[in-house]
Amino acid sequence: MRDGEPKPQPQPFPWYDGRVETVRKEYVNPWAEEDEPEQEQYDTPRAIYDYLNRKVWKQDAAKKAAIVIACNTFKRSVKSNAMFIGPSGCGKTCIWRCLQKIFLGRIVVSDSSSITLTSWKGDKTWSDLLRSLLFRNGHHNILTLDEADKLCAPKFSDGENVSHSIQSEGLTMLEGAFVDVKISSVIHSTDTSKISFVLCGAFSNKAHNVAEKSAGSWPAGQDWASRAWRTRSGGWWTRLCL
Repeated sequence: MRDGEPKPQPQPFPWYDGRVETVRKEYVNPWAEEDEPEQEQYDTPRAIYDYLNRKVWKQDAAKKAAIVIACNTFKRSVKSNAMFIGPSGCGKTCIWRCLQKIFLGRIVVSDSSSITLTSWKGDKTWSDLLRSLLFRNGHHNILTLDEADKLCAPKFSDGENVSHSIQSEGLTMLEGAFVDVKISSVIHSTDTSKISFVLCGAFSNKAHNVAEKSAGSWPAGQDWASRAWRTRSGGWWTRLCL
């Protein structure tokens, strides 16, 4: 080596050379998140279905049902409640998170596993689910409740099971009512008759069977999943098992 010439930099590995750097620059991660989709590109149910097909594996019936609910809510202004029932990881909530990117500012996905009664000390109450500004814009929107099956689990206070009281309070809101929502010491009245509620959870097989046998009725004393099969106001739910 001549004097004054720079010494070659040691490579991190014996096999490393310029070809590795070239491959690294040209590599595209197939699992990388795509850019946010433009809403105008998905103005038909078919276009939305093709988008979901790229994001969610299988669950064809669930994807089609979600599209129908979204179109009924946003384009026809029809309240469309639904239950998406299936094991963890099957794509229930993922479908709605994907639709969030298409229908910007129209869908909220919230965890409902820790809901408590109003005026009780806890993580959140039913009215806390309505704190988003989009529920006060006068349009029909969708609220997806993740982990909704946890609402069927018994909750005790001073030896008393209060889970039925929590469920009844929630059903009143799901059916359609004016709910007072407190935001920064200001109380807003939210009309839930303009909100489509989608309950996602791994409900038990017993809930499936009871719901099928009691379709068209209001079976007092049964669990919440079956009672929500038809609301007291006569509105039907879509119940989809994944």
